[in-house]
Amino acid sequence: MNKTKHTDPRQQDKNTPETASKTENSDKDQKYKTSFYIMTGITLLLLCFLVAIQVIPNLGKKAEISYSEIAVTSELPDKAVIEDETSDLLININTASKTELTLLPGIGESRAQDIINYRNEYGRFTSAEDLLKIKGIGEATLEKLRPYIVFDNTDN
Repeated sequence: MNKTKHTDPRQQDKNTPETASKTENSDKDQKYKTSFYIMTGITLLLLCFLVAIQVIPNLGKKAEISYSEIAVTSELPDKAVIEDETSDLLININTASKTELTLLPGIGESRAQDIINYRNEYGRFTSAEDLLKIKGIGEATLEKLRPYIVFDNTDN
């Protein structure tokens, strides 16, 4: 009887030059994959860190918006707007701009322009009742305006 070594065919394939180069390529691929996963993990950790340093200081803070931060800012002439304890805002009807006049209740851009046109044509207003001469301003509108308007002598 011949005694021949029977080897596993899978073992024979591993020892051939072709399988050796495939194994080397497979090892290289595995190293690249491992490096890729490590770099991806480091990148994700870095991103999480960057987000955390932006978010953590603001945790627990409530969003606060004050009206002074969102108010329309424009330079108003000193004579046109006067602050008073009795009213939040007083507007001198004789010196106010169109924008300032639109801050008054019941006065839009068109009515503000009418006030300016009347003022330019007939001169200064001396009393609140003078506003009744402007088309579109009636008693009801005048009553809404009274708390917010002043004249040169600051009398209503």
